[in-house]
Amino acid sequence: MSFTLVMLKIVGTKTAPGVEDLYSNTPGDMGGESICGISRVKNPGVPVWAHVDRLKAADTPQADWWDDHGLMGAVLDFYQSLWLQHRLDQVPELLQGPVFGGIVNQGVQVVIDLQQCLQLLHQMLVVDGVMGPGTIAALGQVEPAVLAAFLFRRRTQGYLAIVDKHPDQRINFHGWICRLAAGL
Repeated sequence: MSFTLVMLKIVGTKTAPGVEDLYSNTPGDMGGESICGISRVKNPGVPVWAHVDRLKAADTPQADWWDDHGLMGAVLDFYQSLWLQHRLDQVPELLQGPVFGGIVNQGVQVVIDLQQCLQLLHQMLVVDGVMGPGTIAALGQVEPAVLAAFLFRRRTQGYLAIVDKHPDQRINFHGWICRLAAGL
């Protein structure tokens, strides 16, 4: 799965939305305001927010935000940077969507979960939350479908832990599980 295909699944297009809403600001959501899945709480300094603030100040209808090249370019740049930072072009294709979607939604914890799953599959590597050479090498030594199943379970457990600790976040649980079901 290429970066472009993963982006289509996450962000989508104006006529075929992905798993993330174009814009969300649901009261009580720990992620707070988000654009195409990019949380302002977790990523307050990224350039997308200047574009969002500009569009909101101009009372631009959200349906027209898709056509704003500055905003959509900043979203693409943000995600491309994450993709490259985590060396996802070197990850087996079957795992690219789940790993990238997890990084987008759960941050570096997904890389830690991935590394712990690899250890359970008898791979010797350091669990450090970095997609470095050791993690990339270990990925090549296991069956991607088995690792994907492990990672799916770990991420589900992570979501359950969130709602156990923060019951008000149950409003997000269905969306999180839909993300997993979509391979993200």
